Amino acid sequence: MSKANPWFTILTLFLQTLYLGIVNTYLYTNHNVNQFKTFLICSNFIICGLSLMVIISIKQVFKNYRTQMEVDLLKGHVSEINNLVSVLNKERFEYTQSIKIIHTLLYLNNPDKARTYADRIVDRFSHVQDTAVVHGLALESLLTSRKKLAESREIDFQFNIACNLNYTRFRTGDICSIISNLLDNALESALIGSHPRKVSLEIKIEAGWLLIYVQNSGDIIKAKYKACLFEPGFTTKRSPGRGYGLYAVRQIVDSYGGAIDVKSDKITTFIIYLPVEEVIKHGKSSIG
Repeated sequence: MSKANPWFTILTLFLQTLYLGIVNTYLYTNHNVNQFKTFLICSNFIICGLSLMVIISIKQVFKNYRTQMEVDLLKGHVSEINNLVSVLNKERFEYTQSIKIIHTLLYLNNPDKARTYADRIVDRFSHVQDTAVVHGLALESLLTSRKKLAESREIDFQFNIACNLNYTRFRTGDICSIISNLLDNALESALIGSHPRKVSLEIKIEAGWLLIYVQNSGDIIKAKYKACLFEPGFTTKRSPGRGYGLYAVRQIVDSYGGAIDVKSDKITTFIIYLPVEEVIKHGKSSIG
């Protein structure tokens, strides 16, 4: 992947400014009309060439910036998928061991103990059945990792996917980026809030719109901050490198011609509206 060095753009702008200064000085000190005309023609070509170089380099910088964001997002998805595989392998091993224990109890003619142990196993592994109906491995791994994170922080995380995103026009990476950024903010807000800590996600299609709801029970967002939420670098956390998650969400939503609504009263709700041009009806899946 070719990369445009931003210093090249800065250098080009500097050369253009320097050249304009030289042109002004030459025009001020030279009174020969014929030389002035020849110099002016050459100057116009040089200035146009420098301007074109600036435009091309700036476009390349923006292109590389977006490409880098996509690469970082893909790296995040790969990491989450690897985590999901590790979790499922560990749980498959534990599940296999549990089957052996139940078999042993039945062999020893202890059906009551085997039934009690089996009930505990079903409760423990119920979330594996939930995530299995999510459409797409990337989204499945994302929700599974966030559910594990919520459990470790004693946060009740519930999600409901009431449509099949594979049959919409939206890129999987864009949807996962929106959801991951909103969920990360929601989990962080819920963590510093009072008990019971709750986060929820709902995705559905209504009246030609894909709607994404993300709620959390954390502290409400002050009215004076709402207008700044999606500005690059804005954050209420005292930590460097923060404040770009919601900005990325805004960029993606704008690229699809969508909208964002933020409601913060007793609970905080982010609502994403994405226009659905064509949706192939292919059933529903929901998760409680």
